[in-house]
Amino acid sequence: MNTAEFLMIASSVVPERTAMVCGQRSRTYAEMQERVNRLANGLQAMGVAKGDKRACRTSKT
Repeated sequence: MNTAEFLMIASSVVPERTAMVCGQRSRTYAEMQERVNRLANGLQAMGVAKGDKRACRTSKT
């Protein structure tokens, strides 16, 4: 089982259970699944396909 499969199953079985906590902010499995889907759809709309490799550069100012 990969991470995407785990998230899909967890969001179906226990959607309101906490999936992640960062400081004062937390996300449920349902929220995480929705955000992952939005990101995947955005990348797909930009032409990124399965197996593509991408990197980004950051500059220091």
